[in-house]
Amino acid sequence: MKLPFIKMPFSMRDLDTAVRMAPIIKKVFTSESEPEPGEPELAGTIKKLENTLHDKKAEIFTLRQKIKELTKKNENLQDILNDYNTMLFNKNSSNQKETS
Repeated sequence: MKLPFIKMPFSMRDLDTAVRMAPIIKKVFTSESEPEPGEPELAGTIKKLENTLHDKKAEIFTLRQKIKELTKKNENLQDILNDYNTMLFNKNSSNQKETS
């Protein structure tokens, strides 16, 4: 019995290269690969930096809220001061009219 000839879209050299690269590719893409030396320390450092960044963002948010509150209080104080100055000006002008 004669086997049919199958034309492959790639050469034997390509197939040989792919077979030789398979263990390397498997090691890179599997999650069970051993961590590189120093990798756990880097992961810990990254986690600490992420936590620090989160804390700083929370602090910035809190400070922005305080700025908004202080701005409102400042506006209220400015309004009170303007009202007081207007009242004082009106009182002084009415006193001047009476003395004249």
